[in-house]
Amino acid sequence: MPREEAERQAAEERERAKRERRCPECTNKTFGEDSEMLAPDLYYHRGCIKCALCSRQPDNETSIIMAARETDDVFAPEILDPYCKFCYAKKFKTSAIKIADIVEIAPELGFCI
Repeated sequence: MPREEAERQAAEERERAKRERRCPECTNKTFGEDSEMLAPDLYYHRGCIKCALCSRQPDNETSIIMAARETDDVFAPEILDPYCKFCYAKKFKTSAIKIADIVEIAPELGFCI
């Protein structure tokens, strides 16, 4: 299968999962009382939310931030993954303190739990 065809099918599958409110982690359907919307039309079961790099789950000390999976190709389709504030800081070369300030200043611009 050519690469373009595989990418097209993956994009279609992601869109179908969004429409059906399927959790990207476990692929099961989510419902209002058991899920969190971490990005527009992207729902996770509360128990499935964890950092894509270190698998840390959110708690009072560790927030989860949604960010692009690919940082090298700015023209790649935006696929969002959850990151803890520490892995986010490492991946995007910023400080965890700066992340906390951004979330506090403009919470409506970031999906963060």
